[in-house]
Parts: sequence; structure tokens; C-alpha cells
Amino acid sequence: MVTWALVLETLVKWGIPVIAAAIIGFIVKRVIDPKKKDNAAGVKLRLQQNWDDAARNSTVLQEKCAVQVGEMSKAIDIKFEQAKAENRLVDEQILAAVRDLQLSMNEIKDELKEQKDTQTLLQSGVLDMHLHNLIQTCKVYIERGYITHIELMQYNERLTLYHKLGGNGHMDIWDERIRALPLHDHSEK
Repeated sequence: MVTWALVLETLVKWGIPVIAAAIIGFIVKRVIDPKKKDNAAGVKLRLQQNWDDAARNSTVLQEKCAVQVGEMSKAIDIKFEQAKAENRLVDEQILAAVRDLQLSMNEIKDELKEQKDTQTLLQSGVLDMHLHNLIQTCKVYIERGYITHIELMQYNERLTLYHKLGGNGHMDIWDERIRALPLHDHSEK
């Protein structure tokens, strides 16, 4: 018959070695496992270094970079050519606009020259008419033999205008004669 003493004896006989094995296993795991981890880490590090060395020594990356650089260079060249073509087009448009402006300026210069010529001609005609009118007026005063104060003021204004219009010395002889005339009041005749 199985007694409690037998069960207890079996448990102690078998339990102590199992507990001891568990404790030893736990200790071994704690002691050995870190070394295993270090070994595993060292293997991983060596594998990573081998991989990095292989990658550095590989020409695949260099070839891919060279291909990408070549493609980028072609794209840049295409963009550069497009920009040059656009710049040429803009330059041609600017040059056409400048030529149009030069033509317009030449036309304006020609028109201004014509207007200046016309102005000079008109000024000469007005000056000639003014000179003729002044001489006729001087002849009237000289024939009469005197000049009034009001007539002298009007004469001086007309003579000043004559000089402003560009009159030269044609009136000098007539002016001397007018200045030599006696002054009379308008009431004296």
C-alpha cells in the first residue's frame, strides 16, 4: 500500500535532483547565454561588415549612380537647350521691337525736321512781314516829321518783338532816323 511516507520519499528522491537540475540549468543559461549573445552579436557584426565591404566594392551602386548622373545630365542639357531656344526667341522679339522703335524714332525725327523747317520758314516769313511793316511805319513817321509818345512806345514794342523773332541789323538805319524825330504829344500836330 502506498503511504504518505513513500510518496514523500519518492518526491524527495526525484524532486531534489529535478530542482537541482532546474537551478543548474537556470545558472548555466545565465552564465552561458551572455557569451552566446556576444557571439551572435559578433557574428552579426562580421556579417554586416562583410556586407558593407561587399557593397563598397560593388560596382552596381557606382553603375546605378553613373546611369542616374547621365540621365540627369541629359535632362539638364535638354532644359538648357530649351532655355537657349526660348532666350533666342525672346531676343529676336526684343530686336524686332527695337527695330520698330528705331523706325518710329526715325519717322518722328523726320517729322520734327519737317516741322522745324516749316517753323523756320514761317518764322522767316513773319520776320520779313514784321520788318516790312516796321519799315512802312517808319516811313510814315519820317514823312510826317515827328512821332508821338504812344507811337514811340508801340514802335519800341514792335522793334523788341522784331529782335526776339531773330531780326538782325536791317532796322538799325531806320531806328536811328526814328530816334532822331522830335517827340510830340498826340494833341500837337
